[in-house]
Amino acid sequence: MTNHEINVQAKSVQDFSDLNEEAQELIKTAIKARNFAYVPYSNFKVGSAIRVADGTIVSGCNIENSAFSPTICSERTAACKAGHI
Repeated sequence: MTNHEINVQAKSVQDFSDLNEEAQELIKTAIKARNFAYVPYSNFKVGSAIRVADGTIVSGCNIENSAFSPTICSERTAACKAGHI
């Protein structure tokens, strides 16, 4: 078994330009990722982006299915992709 540590930091800002360049890069990547969303039922496209320890950015999007249980949210997609880096 391998133990993994996850650290999360969050802060609120009033404007996108108030963020540092790394945060802006993540947001821009998430916005691009939502273009790949498959959402024939909700029409609600979601994109996400994760920066892993080596600096690589991994993105994901939501993918809907009529059975709903196999539906995949964008965050899960990105996290699964990050696990392969």
